[in-house]
Amino acid sequence: MKRITLAAICLVCMSMVSAQKVTEGSLAFLKGVEELHFNFVYKGMMVKKQTEQEYVSEQVREKNKDNKGEGDEWKTAWETTDREYIQEVFLQNFNEEIAGMGPEGGDFPNAGYEATVKTLWLDPGYMAGPLTKISTVTIEVTITKKGSSKVLAKILVKKAKGSFYDMANTYSTDARRIGSSYGEAGEKLGEAVAKVLKQ
Repeated sequence: MKRITLAAICLVCMSMVSAQKVTEGSLAFLKGVEELHFNFVYKGMMVKKQTEQEYVSEQVREKNKDNKGEGDEWKTAWETTDREYIQEVFLQNFNEEIAGMGPEGGDFPNAGYEATVKTLWLDPGYMAGPLTKISTVTIEVTITKKGSSKVLAKILVKKAKGSFYDMANTYSTDARRIGSSYGEAGEKLGEAVAKVLKQ
C-alpha cells in the first residue's frame, strides 16, 4: 500500500513539472548581447477550452449578474493592469535566472534583438479554499533581429505552473495567481538561455 501511495505521489509531482525546449534555431547568438526587447502577444490564446473572447464574455456576464459593473471592471483589469503585472513578474524571473550572464530582458525598443512571448494556452486557476487550483500557462517565444522577420530561435515553454505560495490573491482580479505561472515561464526561459550562455 505504501509503495502504491509513493508511486502515485511521484507521478503527480512529475506531472507538475513544466518543460522548455528550443524548437527552432539556436540561442548561441545571444552571447555578448546586452539587451533583449520583449513583446507580449495574447491574440489567439486559449483559456482552458475556450477562446479568450469566449472566456472573457462568460466572466463578464457571470460577474455582472452577481454585482452590476463588477464584470466590466474585471475585463478592464484583465486587459490592462493584470497583464502589466504578469509581464513584470515574467521579466523579473527571467532576469534573475540569467543575472550576470546577460542579456537583460525588458522594454528596450532600441535593442538589436526582440523576443515575442505569445501565450498559447492558459488555465487561470481559482481560489476556493482546499479546492484551490494553481494557474498554468504555455507560451512560445520567438526571437528575431530588430527589423527582420527571420526567426533566430523559437522556444516552447509548456505548462509552466504557479505556486501555492503565491496563491494569496489580495487583488480584485486574477493578477497574482496568473502572474505566478508566468513567473515560472520566465524562469524556464531564463534557464534555457543560461544553459547556452554557460557553454
